[in-house]
Amino acid sequence: MLESKNITLKSFENENKIIFSGGSNLAYGINCKKLTKSLNIPVINYGCMVGLGPEIIFENIKHQLNENDKVIFCWEYETYLFERKNRNLNYLGMIEGPQNSVIQNFPFYDRVSLRLYFPISLIRFSIFSMLNSDRNIDKIYKCGWKFDELGNVTSNVGIQIQDRELLATPSKALVNKIKINDDLYEIMREVKNFAELRNIELYATWPNIFKHPKYSSNRLVKQNFETIREFWQNLKIPMIGNPCETMYSSEYFYDSLYHLNQEGVSQRTSKLLDQLSDFSVK
Repeated sequence: MLESKNITLKSFENENKIIFSGGSNLAYGINCKKLTKSLNIPVINYGCMVGLGPEIIFENIKHQLNENDKVIFCWEYETYLFERKNRNLNYLGMIEGPQNSVIQNFPFYDRVSLRLYFPISLIRFSIFSMLNSDRNIDKIYKCGWKFDELGNVTSNVGIQIQDRELLATPSKALVNKIKINDDLYEIMREVKNFAELRNIELYATWPNIFKHPKYSSNRLVKQNFETIREFWQNLKIPMIGNPCETMYSSEYFYDSLYHLNQEGVSQRTSKLLDQLSDFSVK
């Protein structure tokens, strides 16, 4: 997935551009072809798995940034709970594998803690793989997402998730209190310093998500929105739009609460264009 996104970035390395950075809500959320045409500047969809965390993703982006480029962070609500000692298997596999250079900058305690951690669930998966040795391992580990030349997912056509599935899975991060870890502040301060030295503009916006009834008139959800606003405000990074504008009904979703289908992407992209114009992001 990262290789595909990096190839896309490389093709625009000598041009000014707008890069959206985040998880799969982005990959399945915006149409960068439409944004590019409307804004008259290349717009790149750098949406990856949310479990990779913001640090790995930005480390891959920053090498292709030029003066006057713009980066817009569009994170799932789970990302605001991120910490460097995260034990998500996708994250662990990346920082001990192809993204090993990232962990070298971690504090000593975090590096030791991560390297001493042994995921028990991995034993079960390993045994399953050995007992099913006739399976094609390449297919098991290959990412099934297909991207176009600007990083948009192209497979979210023809399927609409059932309403009952979305109602059964509200965002756990959003319905529980969000407490932002110091790690995330440290990571984003480093990103901000990097951007300021190179005259790169940073913005943030809200993720597209299913409009679950549990969010309506929920004091804790509203408090979480304020926590997120304060996070970006403390970093002096402008925030585009408001969270209610990026919530959609079930007919616009493909296979999860963050993944829009083609019609949902069209709706989301049109709204985003209006919001970007309000901020003169072009």
